[in-house]
Amino acid sequence: MKRIVASVLSAAMILSTFGNVTYAKDLKQEVIETKTYPQVQSYTAEKSGYWSLKNTSRFYIVESDSTLNNEKLYNDVKLISSEFAAKGLSSNGVLDIVIGPKEKIKSGDIVVSIEKIEETSNEEGYKIEVKEDVVKITAANENGLFYGMRTVEKALIGNDGKMQLGTIVDYPEMGVRSFHLDLARKYFTKDWIISMIKDLSYQNISSIQIHFSENEGFRLESSVLENKIPGFEYPSNGYYTKADMKEIIDVAKKYHIEVIPSLDTPGHLGYVLNQLESKTGKDYSVRNLFPSDSRRNQTFNIFESEEAQTFLLEMIDEFAKFFSENGSTRMNIGGDEFLANFTSMSNEQYQTLMGFFNKASETVKKYGMKARAWNDGLLVQGYDGYKLDSDIEVCYWGLGKGSAPVKDFLKNGNKLVNYVDAYMYYALSPWWMNNANPKGEKIYKQWEPGKMNGLPGGISQDFEYPYPNKLLGASYALWCDMPNYQTEQVIAENLYMRTRSMAAKTWNPKGNKADYAEFEQFAKKVGRVPGYDKELPAAKDVVHVDELENPTLNGKQLSSLVLPIVQSYEVSEKSKSWTMDETTRFVIPKTEEYLSNARLKEVVELVSAEFLEKQIPTNKEIDKVYDLESKVTSNDVVVTIDKENPITEKSNSDEAYKIEISDKGVKIVAASENAAMYALRTIQHLMINNNNKLTYGTIVDYPNVAERRVHVDMARKYISKDWIIQHIRELSYFKMNAIQLHFSENIGFRIESDFDPAIVSKDGYLTKKEIREILKEAKKYGINVIPSLDTPGHVQHILKVHPEYGQVDKYGNKSTGALDVTNPDAIKYIKGLYKEYMDLFEGCTDFHIGGDEYMEFDRPPFTTQYKSVLDNYAKEKFGQEYTWKDTMANYINDIAAFVHEGGFKPRIWNDGIYYGENSWSENKQQIKMHDYIGIDFWSQMGWNPSIARLETFIQKGHKDIYNVNASFFYYVLRPSKPDDGREQHSFDYLNQDQRIYNEWTPGQFQGNTIDDNSEVIKGASLAIWCDKPDLVTEDVITEDISKELRSLASKSWNTSSNKIATIDEFKENYKKLGNVAAFKKGSSLPEVKPVKEVVELTYDELNQLIEKVEGLNGDEYTKESFDKLNKVLNEAKALVGAAKTQEEIDSMVSKLKDSINNLKIKEDGNGDNETPSVPGTPGNSNKPENEGSNNIENSPKTGDEFGPWGIVAISTVILGSVIMYRKRNKKVV
Repeated sequence: MKRIVASVLSAAMILSTFGNVTYAKDLKQEVIETKTYPQVQSYTAEKSGYWSLKNTSRFYIVESDSTLNNEKLYNDVKLISSEFAAKGLSSNGVLDIVIGPKEKIKSGDIVVSIEKIEETSNEEGYKIEVKEDVVKITAANENGLFYGMRTVEKALIGNDGKMQLGTIVDYPEMGVRSFHLDLARKYFTKDWIISMIKDLSYQNISSIQIHFSENEGFRLESSVLENKIPGFEYPSNGYYTKADMKEIIDVAKKYHIEVIPSLDTPGHLGYVLNQLESKTGKDYSVRNLFPSDSRRNQTFNIFESEEAQTFLLEMIDEFAKFFSENGSTRMNIGGDEFLANFTSMSNEQYQTLMGFFNKASETVKKYGMKARAWNDGLLVQGYDGYKLDSDIEVCYWGLGKGSAPVKDFLKNGNKLVNYVDAYMYYALSPWWMNNANPKGEKIYKQWEPGKMNGLPGGISQDFEYPYPNKLLGASYALWCDMPNYQTEQVIAENLYMRTRSMAAKTWNPKGNKADYAEFEQFAKKVGRVPGYDKELPAAKDVVHVDELENPTLNGKQLSSLVLPIVQSYEVSEKSKSWTMDETTRFVIPKTEEYLSNARLKEVVELVSAEFLEKQIPTNKEIDKVYDLESKVTSNDVVVTIDKENPITEKSNSDEAYKIEISDKGVKIVAASENAAMYALRTIQHLMINNNNKLTYGTIVDYPNVAERRVHVDMARKYISKDWIIQHIRELSYFKMNAIQLHFSENIGFRIESDFDPAIVSKDGYLTKKEIREILKEAKKYGINVIPSLDTPGHVQHILKVHPEYGQVDKYGNKSTGALDVTNPDAIKYIKGLYKEYMDLFEGCTDFHIGGDEYMEFDRPPFTTQYKSVLDNYAKEKFGQEYTWKDTMANYINDIAAFVHEGGFKPRIWNDGIYYGENSWSENKQQIKMHDYIGIDFWSQMGWNPSIARLETFIQKGHKDIYNVNASFFYYVLRPSKPDDGREQHSFDYLNQDQRIYNEWTPGQFQGNTIDDNSEVIKGASLAIWCDKPDLVTEDVITEDISKELRSLASKSWNTSSNKIATIDEFKENYKKLGNVAAFKKGSSLPEVKPVKEVVELTYDELNQLIEKVEGLNGDEYTKESFDKLNKVLNEAKALVGAAKTQEEIDSMVSKLKDSINNLKIKEDGNGDNETPSVPGTPGNSNKPENEGSNNIENSPKTGDEFGPWGIVAISTVILGSVIMYRKRNKKVV
């Protein structure tokens, strides 16, 4: 198909990328051409003019089934957007990225659309329509769009921000556009490799072949090698862990580069063969089979040894599995230069060889991959009786004696990749630099993908254009024969035009219509890929165009407002939100179960106090009640616990919770009381960061890592009670759940002791009362406190008081820093200390017993003075096959069992046990550690290969392993200042918070990598070490660890945090959250009312009064008194059904009764005759049974003078008074 398209386009009006633009026949005007590289297949102008970015320009993704929720596409657009900003293409910096219907595209937009294009069916093809108002990039998939966006980017850079109006149709003619990197001979830094991958991507190169095994080195971590060759040593100047390689692969994926592993077999394995022989005594080489061959020491004897074949096939299997799991589709299995003379084998030997390659190919296929191999050792002429797997892709580079021509591979059905050494090789050596290593100009002018190595006698093997499908493409190769010949920087500079020329010719073999000088000038103007040696500007998130017009946050953005970032926030109605106000209550269901749950009550009161201090939503305390479900209002936050059913299928954590937000209010369902606290904290964070509102939807949240901890060295440095409480609160605010208090060290013992007061540091310690206060506060905040008393090492401070307990050496001298693990009295003493602090920390679940850095086991004085003593003890106590390792193991097991029997789960550091487990030269530890011991894995100590690897602990049955990766999590008050710009009080790297956030995952231990979801990973911890205790104050430590603490909190809770928000967005959000309420040392939360039970309200008496009052006739009372009664009556009627407490109702009953009692009868004859209106009562009907005033002072009067009628008047007054008295004592009730 590609040949047909090429023919059609060649007949059309095509613009050469470097030639003059041509137009439709009615347009003759000459214009400046638009350039890019690799040169596009066609650029057809439609009319004169240019398009350029505007201030309002955006990346606009056309909404469709293919683009909605397409994270791969979104990440591509974000990357290109960042590159635009890095190159300064937009005056507004980073462009907006929106998705929406075609109708909402605006002038200036760069439109991206996934849809079929008629002009090409190539999987990497694309079409660009450059119009006056927009640029539209169309492709059938993400790959095509990526290359299309890159073409626009490079065209704008190279042509001063403008593109000629017209239509580009482009696609690569060669599917394989590759670069081979020999990092086996020469160690390249990980950063250099990543930079190279980015730059290769900028040239439209599609893969990088990583060659990690050679005679001079084996540089990729291998469990097969480590198991088969105990004590296997990687090159001392550097190698790559699988975690390193995964990081490289992840970057490559982001840049549309496939990583192809290259494990050369059976030759080029001198490094492995040498170690195999020196460490195990096994000789797998062919030196005895081909004694005169110059490569006899470099090749595995797969011809005679089944064991040698199995060895190689297991290695191939290991790496095929690893790379396939990380997205690779091909693997190079070698095949070159395994002998200097390929014709020296017997026919049977060659059949065996081809059978091996077929097995290797099948091994690779098992993982859905295709095998690649070098050409020179395959299909060697003169042999028969075999069939080479036709699925093997052949990397055709050169010829050895008897090597097969191209036609033989085509006949066998194999496809080819052109590695012609005369053009495609750059080798580090003086000869190659002087006689080969062609420069970019020669490649550009003379080479094409079809130009192959010729046969002897000058016979051409070139392919004619258009090339057949059997020719997959080509690859440039960097070979490091003399690794120190050039530096990384020099190599990168020398490759600059070489790889660009190769890339241009593999994309468009006939596209070099411009001369080389012009091509070079343009390539240098465009420069290296943005972000080659520094961070790119952060891209904006993809938002729907409707959200720009009606701004609301999406679920991902809302998730990132919380620390740690929540796992899921599914928005139901973006335009609607729930707002907290003064009527909001925290409601706990009013049931017997909840009424008796003291912990939940404590949690709600605690978080309520935090809301009050932070004035959420106002400075008024939020009511906290037990109430019936039927009484809950839409303004309430209901807190419930469900310990029987999982909150989500994705996690069985007892810290999981769900928050449902709707027009019915907010409902929390939590797996535990602590989970309920986390849910309320999530609401707190959203109130702060989202303008006091919750968007309608459902939050589901849970931790990826069970324990999230901080280790505090309060032994070397006195750390105050207030500092510890401050951080207990802060950890809880970030949903961390453990703090480890390391109180005994070489230079300090910091907790009061009744067992041995003499060992307690005189310059500061915590009393037992203070520890109990800490424990009480920790329990309140859901923090597990882990005491840490390190033995048998790190006991110098104790041994100053008790030198008699120091380890004895072979001369009878006692160590000042290591406990005598052979001395029963010393062990009894230490157990006494553990017992005292187990009692003090009663209620805690774990106890760290140390076990690390007893001595440096690989050097004096241990090897010269102490090892023999411990060896002899082991042999005497356990048997002749036991060693010092068992003496150590026995002590640690003994202490662990003691602590375990005391109700604690013991923990140790990783470096003190199973020492030398992977070394062939050392005896193995015979005593098995108790598998209930938790392992804090902090360091692999690359300088000491005998330190047990992580897999050893897993194999030995340890199910609880905690990631305390020193390369990420160690904060140290150092004896001296680093020379890389860090402070003396610092982590191991600059910008460590960014490294934790962007790079660390739970399975990434120091020097070891396992699956992030492995069940053995039980926690992660930051560690504060105070090696130089007086260097800074404890408050400086608080400031120093604050950013890293937040990064760890989020990444350990939600491993995908960095995929939800960039580090800059993350920082911006957590800065707004500030510290936990009552963060200040010594401060307290404001006092709040306890959760109260809502009593069922009774309105009976009030309703009776209302009914009676409504039956009164207002005509018989003064207007003023009856109006007052009416006012109170209306208040009473409004209160019915709305009262919050019974006190409110009872108060209204009293008020209504008082108003009735204060009614005044009208005057007879002279009074005000206006009739007051009573709601719902006819004017003059239903008169009261009795008339008269209930106030003697208001009785009717006849005058002020006493005349002849005085006696009558007095009599009348007396009679009236008697009547009034009787009426007053017959109240209306």
